[in-house]
Amino acid sequence: MNRKPTNLFIEEILDLLSKLETCLLDLEKNFHDQELIDQVFRIMHTIKGSSSMFGFDDIAALVHEIETIFERIRTGKLQITTSLIGKTLEARDQIRCLLSPEFAKSSSSVVQNEKLITEFRAMISGRTTSPDISDLTQPPIAFEKSRAVSSWRIEFFPSEDIFSTGNNPIGLLKELCTLGECRIKLYDEGVPEIEKLDPHSFYLGWDIELNTSADENTIRDVFIFVQDHCSLKVEPYDKKNGDEGTKADISNHQDDESTSTSERSTTNDTATIKAVPENHEPGNDTDQPIAGLSQTQNQDGAQNIRVASEKLDRLVNLIGELVTAQARLNQTANQRNDPELVSISQELERLTGDLRDSALKIRMLPIGSIFNRFRRVARDIFEKSGKDAEIVLEGAETEIDKSIIERLGEALVHLIRNAIDHGIESPEKRRIKNKNCRGMICLSAKHFGRYFSVRVSDDGAGFDRQKIRARAMEKGLIREEEQLDDKDILRLICIPGFSSRSEANTSSGRGMGMSAVRKIVEDLRGSIFLETDAGTGTTFSIHLPLTLSIIEGLLLKIGGMLFVLPLATVEECIELTQKNENDTYRKNVTMVRGKIIPYIHLRELFSIEGQPPLIQQIVIATVDQQRVGFVVDQVIGELQTVIKPLGNIYRHVKGISGATILGDGTVALIIDLSTLVQEMSRQEKVKGRD
Repeated sequence: MNRKPTNLFIEEILDLLSKLETCLLDLEKNFHDQELIDQVFRIMHTIKGSSSMFGFDDIAALVHEIETIFERIRTGKLQITTSLIGKTLEARDQIRCLLSPEFAKSSSSVVQNEKLITEFRAMISGRTTSPDISDLTQPPIAFEKSRAVSSWRIEFFPSEDIFSTGNNPIGLLKELCTLGECRIKLYDEGVPEIEKLDPHSFYLGWDIELNTSADENTIRDVFIFVQDHCSLKVEPYDKKNGDEGTKADISNHQDDESTSTSERSTTNDTATIKAVPENHEPGNDTDQPIAGLSQTQNQDGAQNIRVASEKLDRLVNLIGELVTAQARLNQTANQRNDPELVSISQELERLTGDLRDSALKIRMLPIGSIFNRFRRVARDIFEKSGKDAEIVLEGAETEIDKSIIERLGEALVHLIRNAIDHGIESPEKRRIKNKNCRGMICLSAKHFGRYFSVRVSDDGAGFDRQKIRARAMEKGLIREEEQLDDKDILRLICIPGFSSRSEANTSSGRGMGMSAVRKIVEDLRGSIFLETDAGTGTTFSIHLPLTLSIIEGLLLKIGGMLFVLPLATVEECIELTQKNENDTYRKNVTMVRGKIIPYIHLRELFSIEGQPPLIQQIVIATVDQQRVGFVVDQVIGELQTVIKPLGNIYRHVKGISGATILGDGTVALIIDLSTLVQEMSRQEKVKGRD
């Protein structure tokens, strides 16, 4: 069969593989969790059916063996082991690779698939060693018949649009026959006259008597891939009533089917056969939902819709333009002093704000979608390093913008690797230090205002300050008399090429990981902080805005130029007079309620010409966990603004993270406070050395 991949198929399989990985990692902690075992089995069954439908026979063949194993685990014939979990995770990675046609055709892919199938068949047969490759030609192992055989009555009526889903009901009947002895009765009363026959529609149904040792869940699993596109009834069959009971039921069902056929002829083309709940009596269709869905399924379907990310990006961009247009209307209304126009502008501002918030919420995803990924990363590294630690996830439900999640993942991978490689000690060393032999790494997330924070903590060895200090002196980065605090350590380890290790391994040691982390965080207009104690552990904290599209800002003026500061960082504004500067001998510090706060003259920093006013304004903000002032000519007020990226020509300008267009068409630059403070600190240290 030729492969016929579609975007929807790929998205569905990737989503299932992600859920599979999470289930397997949870199952590794509790081998006896029956719900997880059932969930893994159902995921495998769905992947197998979907892959067969689209011609991915290599995936279906591999998944069939895994499905067989978990079916035996469900019935108590096999036990879960750590090696089985590991091998299933390996198969999960192979399935993901097989979605690429180029990889699937390679010889290495074929060999790997055969190897995995061989190993899984060895597990099924209970052998401790792998069988010969010739075993691959053997037919699948039949369903166990050691359990008591019981009879089941199955009514299966596919919907008219079953073919449009890519499913073939005959294949389902063949699979059902593998469970035991089947007696099948065909219903063809719904087939219309030949001139009204639609070759793309399905009109048949079956009444099946099945004698099997399988339970009801196993029988229903056969139809799991078409459960939303059929009428299905599964119930125990009492043979004492003989054929009379069967015939009576068939007669009632025929009447019901004729009614259903009549209903289909009077409804629109998208109508399908009604769903039949488990307590349905033949001929009684009162208040039953249509379209092949139960009420619960209908509700679930209404709650979840797949939307292309490009469409969401386009929506947010349009709302951004709407915000700009609304600001222009607001400015015009105030200038004309027209009460009616001002009222309309205020109402539009309220609606625009609600629309903006709703659109941004649509783009929000729980950060748990990437948290779960790191459990697998950590597992693989632990397996190679011989270390062991528990991964604890907190605040996985915290929602942030999808564009931030996509870029934050790489930074968190580096931090997880560092926590395992540099932080968590070996079990022997932890035992000597009277620590639990199993370490702990905690990933947590939470909101605060229009920002959120992500923390990566470990209970490992912490940073060796003396070792880092010696390495920094060796590279000429610090003077001999300098002592290092947490901020200094963070600054040093984020320098490209700086590493406390003399040799690199497969996980870390080249001094590029933390440099990449800092670059990602800065690109996302965030900040990163470090807390470390020798022998106790290390915590990295990343603070980021909830969205990169729209910002609440404070509009400032310096000379003839306009700037915007992120409002979430601003604490207060105070005046700065020439007398204040003279009192501090122009040391660029001021006293605020008994505390000394340094400030930066933005006019001097950005080389803006002209004379400052006699009374300037100091905007005090919290940057990198310290209070810093920024001197400007005038504070105009708060505004909601849309962030526009700078062009390639200006991407290297330090201290500016973007721009925005105001209501009158004027461009205002958005200030990157963190970069400014870091640059000023660097310059001060250079001056101190000179």
